[in-house]
Amino acid sequence: KRAVGMVTCKSDGSADVSSQVALLQCPTSCQDTVIFVNHADVHDMLSKVQSQVAQQYIQQELSEQFDADAEAGPDDVQPMSLLQSEVGRQPAIKMPGESFAPPVMASAEKCNERMTGDAASGYRGCQAKTLNGRTCQKWTEQTPHAHNITAKAYPKAGLGDHNRCRNPDGKQTIWCYTTDPLKPWEYCSPIIDLPSTKVSYECVAKNECKIGPGNCKQLRDRFLLILAGVIDKRDQLTSDLDKAEDNCQKVQKTYETGIATMESQLSEQQTALATATRAMVEAQQAAEQSAKQHKDLESEYKKELRTCCDNKNSFTSEVCALEQIRGELYKMQGLEMYITDCQVSEWADEQCSKSCGGGQQIRNRRIVMQSVNGTECPPLRMERTCNIDPCPVACKVSAWSEWTSCSSECDGGIMTRERQRLQEPKNGGDPCPEESETVTCNVGACNAPCELAEWEEWGPCSKACDTGRKERIRPVKIKAKGLGSCPRWKSNRRLQFRRCNTRPCQELLQPGNVTLRCGSAVDLIVLLDGSGSLGRYGWKQSKDMAIKFIQSMKGSGKDGVNMALLLFSGPLTANTLDACTSSRAGVMPDVEKDCGIKWLSRFTKDIAKVEESARKATWPAGTTLTSMALAEARAELSNGRPGANSVVVVITDGKPMSDIKTSQAAKALSKDSRLVWVPVGRAIQASMKNIRRWASRPWQDNVVTIPDFSMLALPTMINRLVATTCPKVL
Repeated sequence: KRAVGMVTCKSDGSADVSSQVALLQCPTSCQDTVIFVNHADVHDMLSKVQSQVAQQYIQQELSEQFDADAEAGPDDVQPMSLLQSEVGRQPAIKMPGESFAPPVMASAEKCNERMTGDAASGYRGCQAKTLNGRTCQKWTEQTPHAHNITAKAYPKAGLGDHNRCRNPDGKQTIWCYTTDPLKPWEYCSPIIDLPSTKVSYECVAKNECKIGPGNCKQLRDRFLLILAGVIDKRDQLTSDLDKAEDNCQKVQKTYETGIATMESQLSEQQTALATATRAMVEAQQAAEQSAKQHKDLESEYKKELRTCCDNKNSFTSEVCALEQIRGELYKMQGLEMYITDCQVSEWADEQCSKSCGGGQQIRNRRIVMQSVNGTECPPLRMERTCNIDPCPVACKVSAWSEWTSCSSECDGGIMTRERQRLQEPKNGGDPCPEESETVTCNVGACNAPCELAEWEEWGPCSKACDTGRKERIRPVKIKAKGLGSCPRWKSNRRLQFRRCNTRPCQELLQPGNVTLRCGSAVDLIVLLDGSGSLGRYGWKQSKDMAIKFIQSMKGSGKDGVNMALLLFSGPLTANTLDACTSSRAGVMPDVEKDCGIKWLSRFTKDIAKVEESARKATWPAGTTLTSMALAEARAELSNGRPGANSVVVVITDGKPMSDIKTSQAAKALSKDSRLVWVPVGRAIQASMKNIRRWASRPWQDNVVTIPDFSMLALPTMINRLVATTCPKVL
């Protein structure tokens, strides 16, 4: 068995062998990582936790605390042995299925790439090349460049018979003389990608338990963080429940509206069906009556045709007989003569004098053949009545009424209007037009997707150099309706990026400088984490980095940098945590004393004053109340300059006490300012997903990740941050 983590403490804060909290790993005989809790107060508290969500959260937090402790002090991790019987007696929280690697121990190599000391004067790394790739000259040699920087003159500077970069004389950062005769010296940067060395421990079973000194303050801070996390979980579940209830109410309202609309439509359609059925019955009755009349008229018509045909044939026969009789009479008298009867054309009818109501019509015919000893010609002109049917009377209706309101707000309703019949049609007059009219309305779906506007113009570049991004957005023109969907704001249908300012920042450096200078009008607020999780080394590196970053701010007149500096940690007790995060009326905590939020400098253009306040800052070593720091920064932005770019930079190494409140504060702040995060170290990696979400978009240009505290104050990191926060660099 192997002990890879150990905390021992009494309730009063002093060390006690019999009161311990240990994180043990059993790589050979066990499958679980176990947190043994033997502290009476802690054990009683944990035994009361019944929520599975809270238990899982506590497991995760204690595991992360061990990671942070192992990183901050690898030499404090000590091997230990426990009997199997002791393991059985210990109250423990088990984390099945989790693997736990032993901490990374200090490298046995002589090279130490950490940039320690003022201006990296404590650097003892193995870098032997300058930023421009030139090979360094040995410190013990005087060619090609003679100098007086020797081990004798600077006995504590790490000089010797080697050509590794150092900073013995207080320049901006590490440097060396070069082997290039034309270039006396240049700045360097440390070797960042050194392979890590992991040291494993052999496990020897013994009937004893050896432990090291404990740290009750870290345990207190960790449990405060756990408490804040449990409160976050509760608030999140409450919020999710409220959202679910709201969504259910919206869905219920949508369904009820749909049902009401359908019922209205059903009633209207049933009314229309009844009207149509009545009209159909009336039409069928009229059709039957018309069919009977048509049959009677057809029979009478055929009868009249037969009568006319018989009369015509009879008259024709009589005429023929009379002509024969006339001829026989002439013969009996002994007369022989040529006889021709008068022949006339068919009648030609003129137009009737009236179209209806009885008019007169003239009929004319002409002589085709004159009479010779035959019958005289009949009359060639006659008048007769015509169009004796009564004149038709057309239907008359009134003007349309106003449209009724739409029967439905969505999914298609109807509107109607009516007009009154003033005159019934008579004698085949024009029938009445429609006396009611129906049109569809509100045809849009109750559940309709949103409609997007056109793309806006490209915005400014997010970085001055080293490749930034421009963005353009496509806003919503018409919001989604009901349960309709709409692309998220970060969807490529609404948000696009384009590369810009691809020039390396290295090319913009002024001769003799290793860091860029900000030369634009920026209202800049730096939020510096002072939590206890930093450790003394982390605090020193964070402070040095902040000072160098402040020194990089430059400008004159209206284009100068307006800067503020806030140091934040967090509350130290559960009561002050409740006071600092409470939204209850009347709760007024001391922001600096109770909540660990201290303004070192409000907005000012006196950069030297801001730098001085940073140098005087002391390590508060509290918790991490990031949400209140962001809220304070947003309030300070009201004192900024109109038209200036507003940027807030958060330098932090620890997980915020409340992810929910930090998310809310970051969202509110991002509406007024650009929010840049500088996460430092491995302990904060668990929060990287949230940090990317909290940062301004695109997060790739607003999250400056620094893997290790030793890299925090490097010129390259300072340049990345300056290029990110300033549109114009010098």
